[in-house]
This record gives sequence, C-alpha cells and structure tokens, in this order.
Amino acid sequence: MSDSVPPTPFDQEQRYRLIGELLRAVRGDGPPLFILDIGGRTGVLRRYLADDDRVILADVEESEEADLVLASGSALPFVDRTFDAVVAADTLEHVPPEFREAFVREACRVTRGVTVLAGPYYHPRVAEAEQRLAEFVRSRIGEPHRYLEEHLALGLPDREAVERWALESGAHEVRALGHGNLERWLGLMAIALLLDDDPATRDLAGRFHSFYNLSLLPEDRSGQVYRHVVVAVMGEALPERVEQVFAPRELSAKSGAAVLHALDHLAAFDHARDLFEAERNRLEEELARRSEDLAQHKISLHEAEEDLAQHKVALADAQRQLAEHKKALRDAVADLRGHAETLTRVRDELANHQAGLVEARDSLEAAYAEIDARGKAIEEARAEAHAIHENYQALLAETARYRKVMGFFRRMLRRAPQAGEQ
Repeated sequence: MSDSVPPTPFDQEQRYRLIGELLRAVRGDGPPLFILDIGGRTGVLRRYLADDDRVILADVEESEEADLVLASGSALPFVDRTFDAVVAADTLEHVPPEFREAFVREACRVTRGVTVLAGPYYHPRVAEAEQRLAEFVRSRIGEPHRYLEEHLALGLPDREAVERWALESGAHEVRALGHGNLERWLGLMAIALLLDDDPATRDLAGRFHSFYNLSLLPEDRSGQVYRHVVVAVMGEALPERVEQVFAPRELSAKSGAAVLHALDHLAAFDHARDLFEAERNRLEEELARRSEDLAQHKISLHEAEEDLAQHKVALADAQRQLAEHKKALRDAVADLRGHAETLTRVRDELANHQAGLVEARDSLEAAYAEIDARGKAIEEARAEAHAIHENYQALLAETARYRKVMGFFRRMLRRAPQAGEQ
C-alpha cells in the first residue's frame, strides 16, 4: 500500500489488511490473481493487493471505479469457476437474511480458488456491542449510523450457517479467522466516530487511525473478537504459507495503554465539548435570533432602498421640474422687469394723461358751463324768436287783413264813377 494514501479508518484497515495478507499468501510466487470483490464499489481492496492482480467489482450501487459490474451478490452474472478468489468484505450483514444463502452459494460457484467472507457474525456480545455503539452514535453524534442501523435491522449472519452453505456448495475446507478484540473495537469505534465528527479533531482522528493500524492491528486477535474472516477453499488445498496468516497472535498487556490514555483525554475533551456545545447552542440561538432580525432588517432595508430609488426618481423629476420652473421664473422676472419699465412709462404717460384729463375736464366743465349758458341764451332767444314769430304771424295775419281791406277799397275805387262822368 502506497505511503501517499491517507490513513485508512482502523475498522476498514482491520478487514482489508487481513484479506490482503491472506490473498498474497494464497498467490505466493504464482501468477496474478483474478479477483471478484462483491459489494466493493469503492475499490479499497485494490490497495492491499499486488499491483498486477486484477479486481472486478460487483455492487448494486454505482461508483467511478473501473471494472464495476452492477449486480446482486445473490445472482452473479458470471460463469462457474471464473475467478481465482471471491471476496465480500463486511457485505453479507447488509444482505437481507432470505438472500444470504444464495449470496454464499453464488460466491462459491464463481470461484476456482477461495471465497473470503469477512465481517461481523452473530454472537450475543457482538450484537450487544453494536446496539450500544448505535445508541452512542445517536445520542452523542445526533444522527444514526447508516451501516450500524442496517446491522440492527437485518440482524448479523450466522457463521455456522455460512460455513455449512459453503461446504454444501463444494468447498472441501472452510476456516475462520477472528480479529479485532470486541471491547477494544467498541471503544476505538466510539473514539474514532467522535474524533471524526468534529472538524476540530478530524486531524487527530487520522493520527489515531495511523497509530492503531501501525501499532495494534497486526496482533489484535485475542479474546472475544468483533469480526471473522471465513475462508472457503474451493480449489486446491491452501499452501502452508497461509498458515502463518492464521497463526495465533495476541497483544501484550501494555499495548493498550496508549489507547486508555487517549480515552482519558477524550473523556476530558468530550466533557469540555459538552460545555462548549451548550454555549455554542446558546450562541447559535442568539445568532439565529439576530439573523432573523437581520433578515427583517434586510427586508426593511430592501424596501427602504426601493422607496429611496423611487424617491430618487421623483427627486430627479422634481429637480428637472424645478430647473424648468427656475428658467420660467427667470424668463418671467425678465418679462416682469420689461413690464415694470413699460408700466413706469405708461404710469408717467398716464400721469400726463391724467393732468391733461384734468385740464380737459376743467375745459369741458367750462365748455359745459358755456354750453349751458349758451343753451339758456338759445332758449331765451328761442323764446324771443317764438314771441317774434308769433308777433310776425300776427303781423302777417294783420297784413293779410290789411291787404284784403286794401283790395276791397281798390276794387271799390275802380267801381266808383268818376266825377266828370256824372
């Protein structure tokens, strides 16, 4: 495995390193192995094998890994004896119980060498440990652990039944290798999940995994174990070098001191984190309240900005109108000044006219007086003329009578006989 690969979580390292060690021992100096990894869509197994071993992945979920076949482990699309080895690492416990027998039989059918079925198998203490860990995850991390919850929902597989199905499928030998002390696994899983859950301790989690993988994992096989690797030999007998993989190993009494020391520090850290989280929750509530206030202020600010934009438009219109009014006012002032000058001139002329009118009025009044006087004189003359007219008429009448008398006398005179005539 390359040194550039980030530290693998210890629980993952437990199963894959042991499987890799077992397959390397099976291969020995022989040709590259052709391997089927059922449920291995992540391709992690490839890190623990020789570079020239070829691995085909079979899974019901997709990934970006090469050579991935979408298939169920209980109905594999391969002919009999296709692979040198078939591996299922921590997969069988996620298969519904009614399909597990078919899963085991299919894994044995398509291999000509060995079938490796690694994972937790049912034991009262193992089931209890998973239940406790699941409860711990729910209470301390705050959300269920997907894979643990599937273990609890489906139940762990029966190892004796799995070994029996393998023998019934043609295996001439079935062996089981336990690893991962159960109590140590439970404590380490709790530590790992806690460290990995908090960004502040995630780097420490990586170093913690590295410490276990380098210092404790190779010998961690004593007591009640969490996981077993069941190996069904379908082809030739396993070579003697494989026995070294199955050889008993046990950690010394002092090997767990560092873990206990880490547990003490983690307990102190966890207590401090509880205090911190209580304060953080309070601050988050305050932040949420202030964020809500801020959101309301932002809404109000947005509305104010919209009002301001409208006011700016209105102000621009008002300024434009004001400029127009100012121009009109300047024009009006100029006109008013011209009118004032005209008015002054007209006023002066009017004053002159008024003076003339006074004079004209005085003249008119004098004329009216003269007219009145002349009217009276005319009336008197008219009366006198009337009287003269009447006298004239009387005179005419008298004259007419006189003429008549004169006419009579003339006629009389013409008629009278002349004196000599008598």
